[in-house]
Amino acid sequence: MVYRVIGIYILGLVATAPATQLRLATTSPDSTQLLADLGLGAQIVATVQPEVLAEPYRSLPSLGSLYLPNIEKLLAANVDTVVVDRSLHQVYFEEAIERLGIPHEGIHVTSLQSLLQDAQKLAQTLGGKIPDALRSCVLSLQERPQVASFSFLLLAWTNPAMAFGKKTLLSDILHAFGGENLVPDKWNQSYPQLSVEWLLQHRPNYVFVVTYTEKDVERARQDLNKWWPESDTQLIALPAAQFSHANFSPLKSLTQLKLRGLQKGACP
Repeated sequence: MVYRVIGIYILGLVATAPATQLRLATTSPDSTQLLADLGLGAQIVATVQPEVLAEPYRSLPSLGSLYLPNIEKLLAANVDTVVVDRSLHQVYFEEAIERLGIPHEGIHVTSLQSLLQDAQKLAQTLGGKIPDALRSCVLSLQERPQVASFSFLLLAWTNPAMAFGKKTLLSDILHAFGGENLVPDKWNQSYPQLSVEWLLQHRPNYVFVVTYTEKDVERARQDLNKWWPESDTQLIALPAAQFSHANFSPLKSLTQLKLRGLQKGACP
């Protein structure tokens, strides 16, 4: 009887003991920041291009190139799960970790809906929790009447002009506020390059440009003046640190959009 009681006691300890935290790796700065938003940042032990991130993630071991992460470096990091950003088409890397039997979760954020879905998936499989304020923000934006009241182009940079297509998170956020992305649906690309000839034929109300320095802002201003001299097209610079492509960071900085009549509602 004593042995039975001891056995039950030991089983009880095992059942109530906290699970060991997973060691996580990510294959993009966006996936790193998304995990951080879910409260899993402390479990990330390696990522690609950590130098573009803020501390403590800047000091993480690097997995190498954004488009071709290094398998040897991943194995050296001894991770339990890899979060693969499928928007980067890291096909060979993902095939390699599948052959090696390394567990992985894929994300591919192209809209507000897919952001919420992928965040929920990661929270369920890896632990963590979507902050209530950000969940409310996504849901409130999805419920806004999507009637176009202004046109826009959203550019990663201006020379050459690389645009965000309609199947991107930032484009979807602007659409929720009544914006019409002038990039045609038929192009069906996330980041098409725009020719000067095409730009001269399309004059948006707003041009949003992701920028890293003040020089980027001035260069964008000069390019807009070349494309549409003496026009009322407004340039809005989006600081890259606040507007990553596939995580909650844009929703924390919606006032940076500087649109007339912008109502934050449930958003931060």
